[in-house]
Amino acid sequence: MKLPNGYGSVHKLSGKRRKPWRVRISAGYSYNEEKDTFVRKYKTLGPLYL
Repeated sequence: MKLPNGYGSVHKLSGKRRKPWRVRISAGYSYNEEKDTFVRKYKTLGPLYL
């Protein structure tokens, strides 16, 4: 089942790490004038403790 908008997602970080997962939520949008598009801004909540 898909999560609703604004709930964020879990991503695996690259490299050999002790805690390789992080939680990201969308924090809004910014406008890119060169490409004439909106770019999503993310806020990282930190590593995920599994």
